[in-house]
Amino acid sequence: MKLTLNWLREFVELVLPIDELCEALVMAGLEVEAVAVHRPIWGAVEVVEIVNVAAHPNADRLRLCEVRRAQGPLVRVVCGASNMQAGDKVALAPPGSDLPGDRRIERATIRGQISEGMLCAARELALPDDATDGILILPPDASIGRRLVDYLGAEDTVIDLAVTPNRGDCLSVLGIAREIAALTGAKLQVPAPALREDDPPTTSAVRVAVEAPDLCPRYAVRVLHGVCVAPSPLWMRTRLALIGLHPISNVVDVTNYVMLERGQPLHAFDLAHVANGRISARRAGTRQSFVTLDGVERELIPDDLVITDGRGPVALAGIMGGADSEIRADTTDVLLESAYFTPAGIRRTARRLGITSDSSYRFERGIDPVATVAALDRAAGLIAGTASGTIARGVIDKQVGRGARLPTIRVRVARVNALLGTTLTAAEIERPLRALGATVAGHARAALRVVPPSYRSDLQSEVDLIEEVARLSGYETIPATTPAIVAGGPGFGPHRDPEERFRQTLRTCGLTEMIALAMIGAEENRMFPGLPDLSGKPVALRNAPSSDAAELRRSLVPGLLQALDVNRRQGEPLVAGYAIGRVYACDGERYHEGKALGIVLAGAWPSAVIGEPPRPASFADLKGGLALAFDRLALAPVMWESLQNEAPYLHPGKAARITIGGVLCGVAGALHPDVSAARGLDGDTWVAELDMIRVVQYCPRRIVFRPLPRFPAVLRDVAIVVDSGFQAQQILDAISEVAPPLVEEVRVFDQYAGAPIPEGKKSIAYSISYRASDRTLTDEEVNTLHQELVAHLTERLPVEVRR
Repeated sequence: MKLTLNWLREFVELVLPIDELCEALVMAGLEVEAVAVHRPIWGAVEVVEIVNVAAHPNADRLRLCEVRRAQGPLVRVVCGASNMQAGDKVALAPPGSDLPGDRRIERATIRGQISEGMLCAARELALPDDATDGILILPPDASIGRRLVDYLGAEDTVIDLAVTPNRGDCLSVLGIAREIAALTGAKLQVPAPALREDDPPTTSAVRVAVEAPDLCPRYAVRVLHGVCVAPSPLWMRTRLALIGLHPISNVVDVTNYVMLERGQPLHAFDLAHVANGRISARRAGTRQSFVTLDGVERELIPDDLVITDGRGPVALAGIMGGADSEIRADTTDVLLESAYFTPAGIRRTARRLGITSDSSYRFERGIDPVATVAALDRAAGLIAGTASGTIARGVIDKQVGRGARLPTIRVRVARVNALLGTTLTAAEIERPLRALGATVAGHARAALRVVPPSYRSDLQSEVDLIEEVARLSGYETIPATTPAIVAGGPGFGPHRDPEERFRQTLRTCGLTEMIALAMIGAEENRMFPGLPDLSGKPVALRNAPSSDAAELRRSLVPGLLQALDVNRRQGEPLVAGYAIGRVYACDGERYHEGKALGIVLAGAWPSAVIGEPPRPASFADLKGGLALAFDRLALAPVMWESLQNEAPYLHPGKAARITIGGVLCGVAGALHPDVSAARGLDGDTWVAELDMIRVVQYCPRRIVFRPLPRFPAVLRDVAIVVDSGFQAQQILDAISEVAPPLVEEVRVFDQYAGAPIPEGKKSIAYSISYRASDRTLTDEEVNTLHQELVAHLTERLPVEVRR
């Protein structure tokens, strides 16, 4: 929102310097984005009167003009224009004046005649041009000797404000003037337009109907006859150009000028092109095409609010006029519209059609429903003054019921002080509310009854008014006090420490944390249903932004796979990531939230040694990272078992179920080939998912540390030949059943298939660590223990010791 200080001064006295004024506006919630001082270089140009115009004795195309300045004798100026005559007020650049384009005016002799300066054209002063040849002819009311910049208001300061969506009242000069008056205590002055109306009455020229009162609660019109469409007065063109608007014509410029001044969008129709002299605000009713002022054909739907005449639509209500009824150069009769359209209706149509206009921008944020006719009168007066028109007698004003109904809000003094941390009295609360323009009744100590002003549609509740008290009183005036309550809360909960340990461990293993949206498509939820214990159905969203975000996720895997897809398209050779987040399900009216950890691994790890090829990610990487995290959390016993039907999206021969204490807590493995093919993934993609709530339940509350062993361990290896489908875990389980007291650790360190191992067989090698806590074991002891253990394995399982 741009406005000038001179324009503001017409409504309120600016008692603060510009920097302090900007600071006050910022503290009140109106961000000042820029302040631009416009000081034209031609400040010495002044208003003079032509006394005599004569032909140049030595040039056919030049004129000798004698002009009168405020003081001193007449001045002779040589001029090449021919559009002036005696009595005209013009702009004189005296000797020593600077003009745009690095021009400096000096006393000169032109074809034998002395010229004491130059009579200026609008383009020579970089003013908005009216396309008229010749010098600038000023209105008769221009005072001789006055600086032209002062007469036109061209020397001004432009302030650019960022207005929040709830403050539609600040999208006008009058709205900002109200804010300044409330902040500084200056008196607000809103002059009422003095209209001179003539017969015939407005009702004889046009009939008005409102057929959609829910979308158009108020609709008012005036009619002007005998209008002469021409360029606007230079002062108006200059002011509009300062704030970035391109002048068009006097009638159109007035509608824009009043919109910026009063915040009320207006529209002017050529009355001659309003069929049958009828105007109506109604729904479109049917699908139809409509050409707007910008020449674009728009497709209307039945619920769009339109302004129609006797034939059909002539404007998109509150958004843009139609091409057929726009103001033309030959327009003589004008129908001027001022209305209140509901924000929701304008917003819906504007968004659907992709149109954003100054008018729709204001209607969407809410305008003052009470000021409709006041702005209409202001515009009618300006058009009559700038376009030589006459105003038809009377105004047609159609309203729903008795007009806008303003809420009465109870403001409790105790509530104000409780929220703000202040000790304000009722009178101190009442003062800023009255400065706001609100009506305040009830002077009891306990509460006030407040009716907000009609232009503040954002004030609907007690807390809204309390915020206004703080804003207008000054946030900086609120004393700093210690809170009356002790800040506290439930803390981080039992999940925080295990989650952080998982994060640290997985980062150590080279994984990066990923964050994905909780909304996914229904098909993704069907393919990745999450862990079995997340019972119920997916949670469907009522106002889903798209079909790809129609439900809340049941699993973290889809989000990780989307991240994988994005990274692979960017050429990443390795994608190693994890996520910790919520998963959701519902069972009728009951909703469930779970906490899950997901992992994705795809691609190849970079080579650790120069010359060696990159190593593809494998199940060992996936299991190793999780096993390390389990170990750091002191989780036991953790078992990796054959996958059953827990995760149909995983490869049945390359996946495992993870149990802790015999309870299923997660799954891990490669994506099923069909899933990989459907997503266009090459090679194995390894994923894992854990139920973090269950994992946390098995974390010991206390971790007991043992001293380092005093005596050395003795290692023995054993290699066994088994069927190719034999699981290495079976050996570990068999040893656990015996639980030899001196066996400290058993781990797999090799697996081999091929000659000389028979076909259909494989060799698995285990390393077994023996240690006693009170002595060093001898070879004889260890050999005996080892032989007994191997014998137990050969008896218990279908295995053969490899020699």
